[in-house]
Amino acid sequence: MTLKGYIPIDLSFSAVKTRLLADDPVHLQLFADRFNITSLGELIPYISEVKGYVNSEITIDGTLNTPVRKGYLKLIEGTCLMDMNNLQYNAAMEIELNNKEIVITKMEFSNYGSVKQKGVLRGTGKIDLTDFTDPSILISVNGDISVLGAKRKPVSLSLYGDAYVATDGDVIFSMAHGKAFLKMHLIIKEASITFPPTQTTYAGAADNFYYYFPDDKSMLTSREVEIQKLLTVYNERLKQTGQGKNGGYDFDYDISINIKKEAHFVFIFAQEANQKLNAYLNGDIQFERRNGIQNSQGELKVLEGSTLDFIKTFTATGSLRFESDVTNPYLDIVGVYSSYYTESDTSRGDTKEEEVAVKVKLRGPVKDMARSFSKTENNIAVYYGKSNIEKGNVSTEYDNVDAIWFVLLGKFKKDITAQDRTKAASQIDPFTGTATSVASSLIGGFLNTYLGDMVRSVEVRNSGTATKFNLSGRYKDVKYTFGGSTNFLQDLSSASIRVEYSLIDNLIVRVERREATSNVNFSNEMINELGLRYRFEF
Repeated sequence: MTLKGYIPIDLSFSAVKTRLLADDPVHLQLFADRFNITSLGELIPYISEVKGYVNSEITIDGTLNTPVRKGYLKLIEGTCLMDMNNLQYNAAMEIELNNKEIVITKMEFSNYGSVKQKGVLRGTGKIDLTDFTDPSILISVNGDISVLGAKRKPVSLSLYGDAYVATDGDVIFSMAHGKAFLKMHLIIKEASITFPPTQTTYAGAADNFYYYFPDDKSMLTSREVEIQKLLTVYNERLKQTGQGKNGGYDFDYDISINIKKEAHFVFIFAQEANQKLNAYLNGDIQFERRNGIQNSQGELKVLEGSTLDFIKTFTATGSLRFESDVTNPYLDIVGVYSSYYTESDTSRGDTKEEEVAVKVKLRGPVKDMARSFSKTENNIAVYYGKSNIEKGNVSTEYDNVDAIWFVLLGKFKKDITAQDRTKAASQIDPFTGTATSVASSLIGGFLNTYLGDMVRSVEVRNSGTATKFNLSGRYKDVKYTFGGSTNFLQDLSSASIRVEYSLIDNLIVRVERREATSNVNFSNEMINELGLRYRFEF
């Protein structure tokens, strides 16, 4: 790379009004032939491991007041590592210069390295230099790209996982006359994001565990320390010049995030006790700022297949609202645990099973779950019998203690013995517990790790003398549930199977084979069903 030419400067030792002679001739020529930008070091903040080559031939003639620009600059074979998400990207750019403007004819940014989905963003732009003191900028970009990956986890405590997004139309950034504006509408095409526990999340059985969070400042690199110093000096200058908050550019934005199908979010309340919300979501989130007024709103709906782990696995329904902090949504979740209560019939001298459901309500910001759950009344209830479950009638004869005992052992407090209390203690203990619910969670987590959404959950429970299980998952747009009694190993026709397929948005066809729920004389009587479901949203 070579830079040669001359700039008119008054080098007199005496005091002069201006050193730069704006009306005298100037000539600068920048030439580069596969210049390795690695030699420039980490010049750009928050970007490291910069590699690539620059070809350029740029000439500036005329005067400083009326410069005449022409030439080009190309970045080829560029790569870098984004410090914010610890992901690697390819980069390419072509720029042309003329008298009045800088034109970005090509701009590409793409994934490479170990990411689940790889995409590319392409864009163009223009910088108008008619008024050099107040240039106007217009840049548009579109495409798809991964913004989160498995390597994110070591660099962030707030969230990690995989996220693959696409633009809905062009992402546009403009700046002119003291105002900047960003329009960015994104579609989440695929996502599996985990929100780890914070100091204030709901703990429940994990009250004896303490979380220690390192001071991020002690882990700053020397380059980041220098950047912080520069920002401090810049802010001090703003205060001295009286610009402050009103100085510089006003920045407005219109940002929306849309999940058309579904995205997988995991909110961990207590890691040691395996308390978490495993949610499949869709919906929209919008962030807007116009003329200094900010507005954030949006709601993500919890879809079928979502679960709440709270001692055992609950099915989860409800929604998440995003009002300000994207890492701290407002939860409005209802978890339902369903099983069967074995009741002795003294008049007939036999036993019968009755379906029972326990519902848990979680309402409030994620980070306030500890306070809101413990202080909220009527957030857990028992529904005894199929009729009460279907109609939503709470069985008032059972209280919160009955609900917890039923989740733990399938019994109510009137049935509990000293031996049952010992057994319950072993189930609550996250290290020594051997309950079937813990085994189910471990098996389901193991299969999900290696098979992905093909196996989302595994549930095992005892029903009288039989052992029943459910295996659910998804393959592309087909959802399935397979289960029943372990007797299906001898007779496959006794297995329960449900398959759902989305024909179009909100229109679902379901084919199901399940056990009869009416009182019949044959335990293996099966029912075949075909159903259509259309979901209205308003």
